[in-house]
Amino acid sequence: MSKTERTLFTRGLMIIIAMVIMAVSMPITALASDGFQVGATVYVNVNDYLNLREVPQGTIIGQIARGETVTILAKKDRDGYYKVRVNRTNETGFCFGEYLTQEKISKNRTSTKPVTNDQLKVGDIYSIHTAVTLRLKKEPSVSANYYRFFSDGEELKILDTKVQEGYVKVLALKDGQEGYAYFKYMTKIRDAETLTQSQKTEPVTVVNTWYIGQRATANVEYKLILRELPSAEARALDYLDPGTEVKIESNKLEGYYIKVELVGSGREGYCDTRYLEPVMGEGQIVPQTFEVVRGMIMYVNNEGRLNFREDPSFSDNVICQLHVGTQVRIVNPEITEGFVQVSTTSDGEIGYVQLKYLTINKP
Repeated sequence: MSKTERTLFTRGLMIIIAMVIMAVSMPITALASDGFQVGATVYVNVNDYLNLREVPQGTIIGQIARGETVTILAKKDRDGYYKVRVNRTNETGFCFGEYLTQEKISKNRTSTKPVTNDQLKVGDIYSIHTAVTLRLKKEPSVSANYYRFFSDGEELKILDTKVQEGYVKVLALKDGQEGYAYFKYMTKIRDAETLTQSQKTEPVTVVNTWYIGQRATANVEYKLILRELPSAEARALDYLDPGTEVKIESNKLEGYYIKVELVGSGREGYCDTRYLEPVMGEGQIVPQTFEVVRGMIMYVNNEGRLNFREDPSFSDNVICQLHVGTQVRIVNPEITEGFVQVSTTSDGEIGYVQLKYLTINKP
């Protein structure tokens, strides 16, 4: 090798060594063959939000908004999950690496379920219908603070038809908390409820005449929720289409809820009897569930005459006897030994009758 060749070789070797030293000394935040390096700051790249889980593929403990940054705390596992820290909140957990990127992501997103004002009506009742955990937000934004998590099947009332970033203003019927819910995961279950003034301000008594074995169908326009327990706060087991047939499994009414079995599948749960239509057989008495409220008009419905008494007891004096079809007005909806206080609409006389012999429909 000549002197000139040795000189060129030496200079080339020195350049290569210098480049290697510079590369080693630079911070490593690039995506390596096995994923992001520990300590890298990356962006969430999803349309809505990315689930933050307690363990890989485990319980969801939060959501990370599109465009937010997280810091990688551990290398990717075999299922593609990273342990991360959410830089805005300092929460730690696991999220799926396919939705992380080093490229800066805009926080603006395109809604996957366009909503127009004519789809919404103030007072309409919706329920949360999703497999993921959602939050009741303080403001209409993915990155906004929140009051609490929703439970699956929880019922919400629409308070405003304005849609902001996919969110609508709602009232949670569970606890009366107002906030914002993401409309994409809401299912309409019934139209706005209309209540009389007396129903809004007065106590009510719920009367039930459903019996075990009675069949009924879902009498709804949208969906009837089959719940795990007899409560509007209970977990939703299924969403029944209009006309779905059920069989009454218990004559015990809890609020408006009664235990039923889905005809065909045998699945059991609880439904709101206000949205069940009885399947009638010949000679069968129509089962009823209705509210008795102050001022309500009802009718006498018994085979003979109904005793109209001074006080709520079978041993008390009978003022007179009422014929079938006699119209009465509820004075006090509280029931004592089966008696309810009423007044006759013909002359205003006040007394007590057995509630089971009254009906809301004129016979």
